[in-house]
Amino acid sequence: MLYLTKLKLQNFCNYESYTFNFKQQNSSPYKYTCFFGPNGEGKTTLLEAISLLTANQSQRDQESVKRSLRKYVRNKDYNPSYEKISGYKYSDELITNYKDNLQDMVIEGTYELDGKEYVVTLTQNGFVRNDFNPGPWGDKHLLYRQRISHFITSDNDLALSKFQLRSSQIKTFEEIISTVMRFKAECIPPSGVHLMDHDYCTDFVIHKKDHKIHYKRMSAGEKKIAKSFSQLLNLVYDLEHPNRGEIVLKNYPRILLLDNIEMHIYYDRHVAMVDCIKKYFPTQQIFATTHSSVLIERHLRHENNVDELMIDLEGINC
Repeated sequence: MLYLTKLKLQNFCNYESYTFNFKQQNSSPYKYTCFFGPNGEGKTTLLEAISLLTANQSQRDQESVKRSLRKYVRNKDYNPSYEKISGYKYSDELITNYKDNLQDMVIEGTYELDGKEYVVTLTQNGFVRNDFNPGPWGDKHLLYRQRISHFITSDNDLALSKFQLRSSQIKTFEEIISTVMRFKAECIPPSGVHLMDHDYCTDFVIHKKDHKIHYKRMSAGEKKIAKSFSQLLNLVYDLEHPNRGEIVLKNYPRILLLDNIEMHIYYDRHVAMVDCIKKYFPTQQIFATTHSSVLIERHLRHENNVDELMIDLEGINC
């Protein structure tokens, strides 16, 4: 299995210099890591850093890569209107000349796969070291690399507007939602003329007393729970059962990035949400962010499971 064991940040957004270690005392990786802290402490920033390390930049020219990365460089004179930072000269909002005084940004991830260590280092100019190219996968390394990490978010209205679930995942989905929501969940069987219509379920109901609440009429919090898990279940299934001619990626994506994991969800369901993610995605390494007082206080009382790591960012970026 592949795991991220260390993350080093230098001059990246609000991180001047810090190294995160995701290994337990017995040297095995934490399966679940959650970052917490006040707004603006760099929680989502960390998920972005992890995502950037395995992003596919092969179809972009070098100048385009530099333009997209320079906005992450830690700098007190950053102008977000035009992504301007000191260290560059501009003409018509485009870089025309480089200065030597631009400090170096570094994102470096250390991974372990089958007992071997792989390092990926990214700067504002692109990759300077990538042990995954070609790494253990030879000429198919890009197919694996770009699927190592996946960022899950369902906070926007467009993402929540429709529900879609692979038919093969119905039983697991119903178990998860019934556990987290504490009401029986029941998927509406797929229907249609074509065989493809039966591949997906597009609605489900929650049984509340004598009422059936369909997805379209659910609250924002209920939709968030449903979409988060349906996205994950669909993704893992699709990678393991690709179209003909495509590579089979079993147990991928290896790393799940979940931003604001408990947003819109009632406080007494937060622990159940985390437990379900760990139970039903046991082969994935999970990185999440939270503002949940329930999860944070559980950590402060030392009640977390041994495979969970909670990191307070306020003490790091003070």
